[in-house]
Amino acid sequence: RKIVNTKKISLFVTIFFIHRLNMKRLFILLFLFAQTALNGQTGFGTYNDRILQIFQLDVNLRANLNNVYDYSNINGSPFLQEKFSSGNVQTSKDFFKNVNMKYNIVDDAFLFELNGKELYLEPSKYVKSVFLDSYNFVVRQLPNSKKSIDFVIELDSSKISIFCKKIKLYKPAEAATAIVATPKPASFVDKPNKYYIQLGSGPLIFLEKLKDIYQLFPAEAEALKKYIKAEDLEFKKEIDLIKIVQFCSAKV
Repeated sequence: RKIVNTKKISLFVTIFFIHRLNMKRLFILLFLFAQTALNGQTGFGTYNDRILQIFQLDVNLRANLNNVYDYSNINGSPFLQEKFSSGNVQTSKDFFKNVNMKYNIVDDAFLFELNGKELYLEPSKYVKSVFLDSYNFVVRQLPNSKKSIDFVIELDSSKISIFCKKIKLYKPAEAATAIVATPKPASFVDKPNKYYIQLGSGPLIFLEKLKDIYQLFPAEAEALKKYIKAEDLEFKKEIDLIKIVQFCSAKV
């Protein structure tokens, strides 16, 4: 006569029902996943929902999402390009492709469309880069800036990197006076770009004139002067300035 081990039977029955339960839950999860796939969604919801979730994971990053300002009564435009374009955004949380947006130079922020609304994304330590219309925007701390960090365009990245800061200012409306009879409406005014270089991971250095480069690289000054003359380069032309910095980068 065999002795039945009730403890083993009980354990087997328990494992069997747990297995059945887990399989049932697995089928439910697979069904839900199939439904979201059919609806063109990810596990996080729609693509836009996922962007919003990523942007709002941290309260500090959420503070950098602002509502759109009204520019209808101002002459000109604050934007780098008028139409929305598809761009890519690299954050510390994720990478997003085909985000519909445009860059506001005056406010130094990206306007993007989300769930039928328009929001601004300002510079943040969470935003690594934004690639839009052939421009590669990165976040950097600029010398003498009123802000802690700014969006700048990375023109070239090597031993010496060079960056461009787009400048456009808001000019308030002017009322009529005894001298000027006609009032002037508010407007946006284009200003010359500002350029910065960065040696390795050091701080950004503002370039105001060609002499600044000679002073930064005294050992290469004479060779650089000959190169500029031979190539007929001009400091105020962006494409020429990039070549000048690349020459210095190859020498250091």
